[in-house]
Amino acid sequence: MDQKREKIYIGIIIALLIFTYYTRSLQSGDLQRIENSLHNIRHELSSEVGRIEHQVNQIREEERWWSSGSMEFDRKEGNLQEVTAEWHIRDYRDGEQVYFHYLPTGEEDYQQVEMEEVSTGLFRGMFELEMTIEPEIRMHYSSSSPTNRMDEVEAWASVEERHEFLRHYVSTEFNGERRTTGEELMHFSGMKFELYHPVHINVHYGGGNEPEYNVNVDVDRYHHSPKYQLETVETFLLKAGNEVRDLEMEGQDASSHQHYQKSIPVDEEEYDEILLRFTYDNGEVFERSVKVGEGQ
Repeated sequence: MDQKREKIYIGIIIALLIFTYYTRSLQSGDLQRIENSLHNIRHELSSEVGRIEHQVNQIREEERWWSSGSMEFDRKEGNLQEVTAEWHIRDYRDGEQVYFHYLPTGEEDYQQVEMEEVSTGLFRGMFELEMTIEPEIRMHYSSSSPTNRMDEVEAWASVEERHEFLRHYVSTEFNGERRTTGEELMHFSGMKFELYHPVHINVHYGGGNEPEYNVNVDVDRYHHSPKYQLETVETFLLKAGNEVRDLEMEGQDASSHQHYQKSIPVDEEEYDEILLRFTYDNGEVFERSVKVGEGQ
């Protein structure tokens, strides 16, 4: 029994020695070729899976009797939006009725509006919706000591607290037969980038012998062209909520962004709040402000 064990151990040791010798004898080029082959195999598999998924999605799309439509929003007054929904019915039958159904955030029951054919197979429906869509305006406040050591004090961001969305689908009725599309979901948070360019505000307090607030506003134009354009940026100094005076900002215009800047000497007796007002070409006005003064 012991001799058999010894033979097994010897065999294992010999196998390990042969494996070690073989792996060590491999040239670095051989290892690189093996790695390249594995990489190519993974790439080919990934491409093939992607191609199959694309074909499956195409087949599903071709089998559907509708094409996903679009919605356009137009602010009427306050938070009231006029919504225009368009949907394409591929196999529309003459006399078939088409309805658009929608369910806003917080509501329990779907509402519906009858759609009208505006061109062959293309249907349009209009309705009004209470909805708040504002541009993304992020404000950051910072301060530095006389030794230029940056010390972030506080930060604000105009992120929507309510994640509003709209559930919707389309149905048709013909000779007692009813068809419905799948329910879809539109998140309003993404709509703000279709309507406005993002705005970034930085208010920096610089200490020292002549302390001042440096106000910088950047309008990010890297996003696609939105529906509404920013026309003016105004700065106001307030004291106890009342306007003390307005300041003209220095503007620079570039293809990638608009930049506005203003340096405001510190005068705690004169003002305790800096307010920025943004006016768009559709008449909409949005404001952001930061409290300043003691403790800065």
